Amino acid sequence: MALTIHCYAGDADKVFSTYNASGVHTGTPANDGAIAVWDDEGDGGVDVAWMSPGGSFSPQWRITPTTMAHPSILFAGDTSRRFSLWNQTGTVQKNWGNLLSASAKTIIFAIQPWQITNTWVNAWQRDAIFAEDGAWSNLHLWSDSGTTKVGFYNFSGAAQVVALPITINVPSVVCARHDGTSIYLNVNGVEATPVTSGATNASAGGGIIQLGITSTDATTRLKAFIGESEFWNSFLSGSTLTTILNRYNSTWGITSGLVKKFSIPTTLADGTVFNLTVFSGSTEIISYQPVTASGGFFKYESSLGTLGVNYAALLTKWGSSINDPAYGGPCWATVIEE
Repeated sequence: MALTIHCYAGDADKVFSTYNASGVHTGTPANDGAIAVWDDEGDGGVDVAWMSPGGSFSPQWRITPTTMAHPSILFAGDTSRRFSLWNQTGTVQKNWGNLLSASAKTIIFAIQPWQITNTWVNAWQRDAIFAEDGAWSNLHLWSDSGTTKVGFYNFSGAAQVVALPITINVPSVVCARHDGTSIYLNVNGVEATPVTSGATNASAGGGIIQLGITSTDATTRLKAFIGESEFWNSFLSGSTLTTILNRYNSTWGITSGLVKKFSIPTTLADGTVFNLTVFSGSTEIISYQPVTASGGFFKYESSLGTLGVNYAALLTKWGSSINDPAYGGPCWATVIEE
């Protein structure tokens, strides 16, 4: 197994404002300044770097304000801001086959979406975190009937997608894997049911790989912060994978394993205390009260494994300290037991 590329944006060591043909890149972007090169950490087997087209197409380095634990890369969604993969001198563009195997791969991102409005049915037209240019595989975000999701797409004779909900304005560690027969997805410790999927179409090996735009529609633009990423040309599992995910969770402040996504009982005693992180980005310590005809704060939805939030009741009790999302409530929440 081999790590092919690992990139970290939490400090200025590998984030550069100026590309140099010598391969020795320079300059530190200002807050929200354009990034010319996001270099690898040097611990992978392929000496490559993510490079931007320049100008208004460059992703930006967000130092502050941010709700991620460290500085990160902002994909603002106003233009087709993106990175593609090159050798250090920018003379040879790298492709899918340089990073990933058709039958074995692991991709990990620390990411915080700030807006997800894409509703495309086709996985290759959704907002890509990364994508192979020939539309054979990607990791993407989209809104599925109002539920914001992250999906791992693989084409092996037909299109297959494994997906999970992901929360706006909350940092997440997303891990996508493929063992040649199934695709897997984990978000903050929640594991999706694997989806049967064979080897990625052979044409993917020669396709260029990009961060921030889909392969077939550059107008569907990523709207997210990315703090760290790594690609393996092998299927990670067991303690090897756990160690890596624990490092990501620790670095980016993810409380993996505490999310009560599928184990919240249908009845809870009034006064039970939860840390409620809502889609709007607000965080409050709130006592549980069941939803009734006269009001209440939450309603457990057993079919979804989530809690509905009654914003009208919250606003009545706490006023403007709870921000109703622009599209209105009720919406969904991630509930972390204290």
